[in-house]
Amino acid sequence: MRSVGKRDRCVTFHSIATSENSMGEPTDDETYPQICREFVQIIYGRGSERRAAAIEGADQPATFIALSNSGTRQVGTKNLVMFDGDFWDIVNVAPLGRVEIEFTAIRRSR
Repeated sequence: MRSVGKRDRCVTFHSIATSENSMGEPTDDETYPQICREFVQIIYGRGSERRAAAIEGADQPATFIALSNSGTRQVGTKNLVMFDGDFWDIVNVAPLGRVEIEFTAIRRSR
């Protein structure tokens, strides 16, 4: 387990609320209800990932490591992380033992 001092950034996890139009097609209404608020350790992508993202013109991935609790265990790959003024799409969730949970996310395009 990492020391508490390593989890020094506050983020919020959000669900993506969708609704349907008159044709029954899903529409993203751009509302993201908050699931929980947590302190995390953030690890940005490795050098090779940053170089690949720069070549493709894409944003780099980041890993958010939080304590595993009832709030963070609700978060999945169809949810978002709000960090540093941007929403990040969660692409992977992995428990780290019984105490921590790791979320890999990619910043949403603006």
